[in-house]
Amino acid sequence: MDLPASYYGQLDKRNPVVSSFERDINSFMTSIKRVSSSARQDHGSYVKGIKILVEIWKKYKQRLPSKLYLERMLQIADFLFGIKLYQLAFWQGYSLHLLQFSSAAITDITDVDHFMACFFPEGFDTDQDAFAMKIRAMQGCALCIFEQEKRHNVLSQKGLCKLLHVLNFIRIMMQALQQHEHLCWQIYNASLLIYTICRYLMTMNCSAQALEYLLWASISLELSITLMTAKYLPWIVTLYCAVCHCYYDNQAGVQAEVKDTIQTPRSRQSL
Repeated sequence: MDLPASYYGQLDKRNPVVSSFERDINSFMTSIKRVSSSARQDHGSYVKGIKILVEIWKKYKQRLPSKLYLERMLQIADFLFGIKLYQLAFWQGYSLHLLQFSSAAITDITDVDHFMACFFPEGFDTDQDAFAMKIRAMQGCALCIFEQEKRHNVLSQKGLCKLLHVLNFIRIMMQALQQHEHLCWQIYNASLLIYTICRYLMTMNCSAQALEYLLWASISLELSITLMTAKYLPWIVTLYCAVCHCYYDNQAGVQAEVKDTIQTPRSRQSL
């Protein structure tokens, strides 16, 4: 019978379950990094790596404390993302993390109530470590979807719809966070994510679709007392400029100029 890590006392490197888990994880990381950096595509080794990771998660799920297990899962997801294995990072990292709480995919979320019911049924103020990990997993999922679509030379209609669903999810997440000023840094991080995706859409001649989300990001920052300060002014201006760029791309120069004249004095007031 496989005993849990808690049976052996403290959860340190001397704990046999923790030690075995770390050894298996490090072995996987070494092998999959070798596969990703290889000049020739070795599909067989890649599939083998996936199977190893699946077995690791299955083997240790009941034997490790939930927090340690989920935190390591995110670290592996970050590692896989870093070596550009976005699909694996998504399915066996970020998305798998969220699956421990809800079967809903981020692109299935329809509104704030749905978002809260799926991922934060007890609110944001329970376990702050768990909260931070969930948000990190959500942002990771969004980035993985984005990076996979960006790999294509042409943005298809299907790909555009997928990215718009991701942007809509980020907007819903920001809506849920807006009532909690102490979480404004998550609003800031979400605005970075919106900008990253929207800048890509603009290069793909989809400025019309990007506009509403860039506007939303700008307004969201304005609603935060903490973020409307000199420290964040360069970023706010960057968002305003992107909004104006979208207006000009859509041949709406007058609106762009109005947006600029309205927002610039407001930004100065924060100095």
